[in-house]
Amino acid sequence: MHQLSVINFTAILDGQQIALGGTIVEAYQACGSSYPKFFKMDILSKWAWITSELLLKAPNKQWRYEGLDRSKIAVLLQTSDGCLEVDKAFQKSMQEIASPALFVYTLPNIMLGEICIRHGFQGEQLCEIVGDWHPEAAAFLVHDLLQNRGMDAVLFGYVNATQAQHKVSLYWLERSDIDLLKTL
Repeated sequence: MHQLSVINFTAILDGQQIALGGTIVEAYQACGSSYPKFFKMDILSKWAWITSELLLKAPNKQWRYEGLDRSKIAVLLQTSDGCLEVDKAFQKSMQEIASPALFVYTLPNIMLGEICIRHGFQGEQLCEIVGDWHPEAAAFLVHDLLQNRGMDAVLFGYVNATQAQHKVSLYWLERSDIDLLKTL
């Protein structure tokens, strides 16, 4: 199992600190990937995308999912605020001409789509709105996905981001490491 946590531009990947700079653009640059669509995303999708890039890229620059069937890779994410900031901005834009660029990001599950499109994941996907990160609930669902639903790997965790703050805890777990779920 691999783990990445980020709180206010401080990232820890499998126990090693990663410098992310002090802005979302610097964090994007720190992940070392190029994805022009990134600049159109809402803040929640941006943090989900950046952190999944950091977590999924192995130290040898290969993707952790190399050799796996991408139709058997699931993504399960929890969030607290979801896309509330975008919802408010979209509602405000409706006073004049509603912004389709904002409307696209008025659902928190869009962050799943951004990750799955980028990496070609086609397995199960779930976005939960929760009060706070619930690793026990996530572990139950991940165990079910790997043990009973035919998934080979799961990208899962908690992504919550607003303009003021962000908090991320992401994990990558393959079926062969299912016993490590007990350590959450």
